[in-house]
Amino acid sequence: MQDNQNENQGNNKRQLKKKDNEEMDMRIEDEEKINNLQKTMTKFLSEHTIYEAIPEDMKILVFNDELLIKDSIEAMIKEDIYCGLLYNSEQNKHSGIFTIRDVLGLLLIGYKKLVSFLNNNRNINSYDDLKANLNSFFAQFDNQNINQSSNNNKNYIKSNNQDDMDIEEDDDNLNDNDPKIYNKIIKNFSQFTSLFDNITLQSFIELFHIKGNSSNLISLFSDSNLEECVKTIKKNNIHRLIVQDRKSNNLSGFITYETIFEYFIENYYSSMNEFKISLKNLDIIVKNIITLNKKESLHKGMETFYKEGISMIPITDDYGDIFGYFYLKDIIYFFSTGEKFNFNYTIEDFLKDLYEDVDKEIPYGKTRIVEVEESSDLKHAFEQMSISPERKLIIRKNSKIGVVALYDIFKKLII
Repeated sequence: MQDNQNENQGNNKRQLKKKDNEEMDMRIEDEEKINNLQKTMTKFLSEHTIYEAIPEDMKILVFNDELLIKDSIEAMIKEDIYCGLLYNSEQNKHSGIFTIRDVLGLLLIGYKKLVSFLNNNRNINSYDDLKANLNSFFAQFDNQNINQSSNNNKNYIKSNNQDDMDIEEDDDNLNDNDPKIYNKIIKNFSQFTSLFDNITLQSFIELFHIKGNSSNLISLFSDSNLEECVKTIKKNNIHRLIVQDRKSNNLSGFITYETIFEYFIENYYSSMNEFKISLKNLDIIVKNIITLNKKESLHKGMETFYKEGISMIPITDDYGDIFGYFYLKDIIYFFSTGEKFNFNYTIEDFLKDLYEDVDKEIPYGKTRIVEVEESSDLKHAFEQMSISPERKLIIRKNSKIGVVALYDIFKKLII
């Protein structure tokens, strides 16, 4: 009996050792694949220029910073472009970048300021009263609390998203806000946004204490290679680079990871065998993804975008299943259909209205993003990502949700 037990223990040890050796061999093989993959990607990017990658039909929005903010947002909606370059005509130079995340800042900070203002001015009982007191409303944007907030971490919200400018806000009375006052006077987003109708882009920057907007004006010449481009984007933790023509020094456009990815997919003619490494082993799946229940308010969703610096939120039902997806880009449409919405609207109702008459079989943003298995290889991921407008993939394992983003793939694969 003792001999049998010893023999079984010996077999178990040998099996465990064999398993450990196999796992080690797999890790070594994966590391070799990743190294080869990095070399392949870097070689391709080093052999092609920014000029080659920028589409001929690329559009770029340039806003004079004296342009009204409502007009700049209307231009974004019309052209389906979510950022624009600011130009200062007096100084004759580009002064910053205006993005969708700045529009979000306008909505959120403006909302908090407005509720605080109405709480402190109980004599304002109608929308007309509010319009008559706009000067007093905007005066509070320049109070000392904002200037002091940069020294107080709990009053400072800074998005870590690469698109963002730094925006300071004070949270005075934040916990004491009475939304009933707001809802009594402001019925929908259209009324709210009309308060800012006469605000220029430059005034917006000053009112909201946006800092460092010129720090995003990092540029490369169009004859620079794509490897240098990716490394510059990665080093500066930004989303896009300004492209200039070396001869004329004129602006040629923006280049982003998405632009480079599209060029790579269209022009890399290899069988891509070296890309057959699983997403799991490549270790690029972002886990512990923030989700929100569909019954949460629209304001909660917007605040989550802003504070977490993210651009997509999976929306779940009461059972934890995916109901739909809320995208940062969606907020731009508040300005064209704002009469439907207010800050206490649920995310569920917002998505239903947004996707009314669209995607009836797979509703609420699901067609804009693709689901894959974590065992899927990078080749398959690239193929699926090329048909996903969001350039992201969803990984679901049981009730857990992960995301693979193009940004993280480039960070991993470029040496």
